[in-house]
Amino acid sequence: MTMTSYQSVETALATLKRERDKLNVAIAALEGVVTTNGTSGTAAIRATDAPAPVVSTQYARMTMKEASVHFLRSLPVHEPQSTRIIADAIRAGGIRSQSVSLYRTLYNVLNVDSERDNGLIAKIGSNFGLKEWGNV
Repeated sequence: MTMTSYQSVETALATLKRERDKLNVAIAALEGVVTTNGTSGTAAIRATDAPAPVVSTQYARMTMKEASVHFLRSLPVHEPQSTRIIADAIRAGGIRSQSVSLYRTLYNVLNVDSERDNGLIAKIGSNFGLKEWGNV
């Protein structure tokens, strides 16, 4: 194997591992917690269910807002999520916080961004989604 071939394989492997990390976080957030809402028939994630633990570091070097936006973009369905679901997902993705309550800090970060004209986050009821989705 030539050095160029080896580098191509290494690059492809690194890319696949990053994609796998993204999928693992999304799967962890959705797996086992999707229920059907009898009134609207849409999928909803119950805030009382925590995602399965995933060892990942994809969010380790991101801010809470960046990690939250990344997580929301990774969802297969543009459905607003509770602060608890987002907090559990970004924690599973490697976010570390010195805060006494990651949940409260994240809620404040998301809420402040949702109130900004140029913010990325949209607040829908008590849940958060992305303004770019357009349907929120």
